[in-house]
Amino acid sequence: MAVLPLIKNPDQYRPFLHDLATDTQAREYWLDHFEKHTSTLEPLLVEPGGIAKKHPAVDSFVRDMLCLINDMRQHPENFAPLTILALDVHRQDLLTKYGFDDPYESIKTRENQAAIRLYPKLINELAGHQNDEDLLLTLVKGIFAGNIFDMGSLATVTSYNANGQDFFKTRQTLCVRPWLVDDFDALVQHLIARVCRKVLFFVDNAGADFVLGCLPFAKYLAERGAVIVLAANSRPSLNDITFAETQQMLNQIASLDPALAELIQQGKLITVPSGTGAPLIDLSEISSECAEAALTSDFLILEGMGRAIESNYHVAFTCPTLKIALLKDKHVADTLGGQLYDAVCRFELPNSQ
Repeated sequence: MAVLPLIKNPDQYRPFLHDLATDTQAREYWLDHFEKHTSTLEPLLVEPGGIAKKHPAVDSFVRDMLCLINDMRQHPENFAPLTILALDVHRQDLLTKYGFDDPYESIKTRENQAAIRLYPKLINELAGHQNDEDLLLTLVKGIFAGNIFDMGSLATVTSYNANGQDFFKTRQTLCVRPWLVDDFDALVQHLIARVCRKVLFFVDNAGADFVLGCLPFAKYLAERGAVIVLAANSRPSLNDITFAETQQMLNQIASLDPALAELIQQGKLITVPSGTGAPLIDLSEISSECAEAALTSDFLILEGMGRAIESNYHVAFTCPTLKIALLKDKHVADTLGGQLYDAVCRFELPNSQ
């Protein structure tokens, strides 16, 4: 594994704010969260078409996951340093152990196709904007609206199961500016004043998040002359889009969008595996392809609560950086002094960090 070359102080790099082994309050919150989230996984592990017919390994996964959480409660010192990423990895390891490599696969497929059906409508709408500032505001709102599709958040899981997802309605009902963290004006100034040569863009979820949020923003930057490198998980985790899925989606969407197809053909929009398999990311353990792309990148985007807030929020980088996410967890929102579904658009220049 490689270290992201864009980290300003790699020797001091700490992606996570808290060690849950010593932070009692945060530990209790997150262990309780993972315990409750385990129950949301059970229906996804039932055999397709079965009426409450469980795969024999479902009970084993649930038992082992709950036992692990109990052990962490009783003896947190045995797991130090204990982070949210470690909890994610433990959960995915147990899912893989019992044969559930990608329990969200059918949900991702369904949401990908639903988002693709909306893509032409969105592209036509974006083409009607008269100036870059208005267009960028719509694109950023689109990232927020798409990012609400998050099956790792108890709040959004409950909402999704009850109502599904409506991208345009979500975008319309977002919190108004100023957002909780609102560096949008500085971001616009930077993007209009100069052309990025190469953008390394760590994407988050499948469905509307990638298709209707990240991709249109990436396309805008590519049309202005940048090479966009979309970095996605190497392995499945929750409803995060994987590297293989980004390639499939780009091929499918390009058939609907000649301009996007041309950018891909010109090598202006490419994908790399991040080397990771979790919703959060430790940038000291990424793929060689991702690290190589970073060497010549002059703009970094960390998208989603896991990559931009729960990890790397206070990390400084050597190039302009956009950390952008919708807050879908109350504890994370409280940490930033905000509320559930607040928006974070944090733009940082190297000399301001």
